[in-house]
Amino acid sequence: MLRGTVVALSGMLLFGCAPQVAQDPGKVNVTVATAKASFYPHELGLQWEFLLQDDRLDAPPYRMTVEGNTLFGEEVATRFALVGRGVEREYFRTYTDEGVYLHGMTVPGAKIALNPPMQEYPSIKAWKVGARWSGKTQITLLDGRGVRDKADVEYRYTVLDQRTVKLNTSNQSYSVWVVTRQLIGAKDILPESKEFYFVPYVGEVLTPDGFVLKSTNAGQ
Repeated sequence: MLRGTVVALSGMLLFGCAPQVAQDPGKVNVTVATAKASFYPHELGLQWEFLLQDDRLDAPPYRMTVEGNTLFGEEVATRFALVGRGVEREYFRTYTDEGVYLHGMTVPGAKIALNPPMQEYPSIKAWKVGARWSGKTQITLLDGRGVRDKADVEYRYTVLDQRTVKLNTSNQSYSVWVVTRQLIGAKDILPESKEFYFVPYVGEVLTPDGFVLKSTNAGQ
């Protein structure tokens, strides 16, 4: 069961699309003032729209939105909400001087926890071609009845290059860090090796799961 759930998640790991709801001027509304994005963007109100690599340019986008801090287990973490094309996901991360850590995610009716959390990004000062970081984590799938499955995973990240790319989804050029992610022991759960592009203050413009940036309010 873990395999099927996480495989579904792997294709949608970071990005999504939310429907827009018109506000009624006759009712009370609260507007979020988006802060300027940090090196690893995670400020309340930031959002990204993406298309899959094989999508048409006019296809409905996926949207990821930063929803602010919440509890994941006993940890205070930043919650990212992903919706679009029937997808509903939440991701929970923490940000420290040592980097960015993924604690887990949720889908309707299930929760996936990573213990210890997986380090997705290194210290800001660590970025250079050839930089590496790695670790081990246990993936646990839970539902309303308790633990359903577990898997032990070793992960490795390597910075391969820094180059300029142009995205036809947005007609924007970015100076990207090219990173590869390898997962050992997760052959039947998540892809073993994936390449993605990261841009400071903007985020991922190509994700490990093949999503390409269309638009964002980060980096503005």
